[in-house]
Amino acid sequence: MEEKKTVRVDLTGCKYYLEIFERIRLAFGFDEDCGRNWQAFWDSLHYDSDADHVEVIGVETLPKEWQDSLKTMHFFLEEKRKRCADTDYPFSYVFLPVDSTTN
Repeated sequence: MEEKKTVRVDLTGCKYYLEIFERIRLAFGFDEDCGRNWQAFWDSLHYDSDADHVEVIGVETLPKEWQDSLKTMHFFLEEKRKRCADTDYPFSYVFLPVDSTTN
């Protein structure tokens, strides 16, 4: 059985909105010219990612005004999970609080 490829996106302490997208880009290994918006995230997740599992850490540390925007991230991760559910390439994700992880 092949081991899952897990991508860990650590958003702990992001101070700037575009920093969220830079951390996402680095965690997934997306190209530098990847857009810094949720539609670009979806396109890259859907077409350019070979991740089987995504761990998103630290969203509770982000400013409250970004929490609604992060619902979009959740939406796209869930959409990917649904689209992959009946395939040979299942996809999963989890949002974890900072204190539940070890480096």
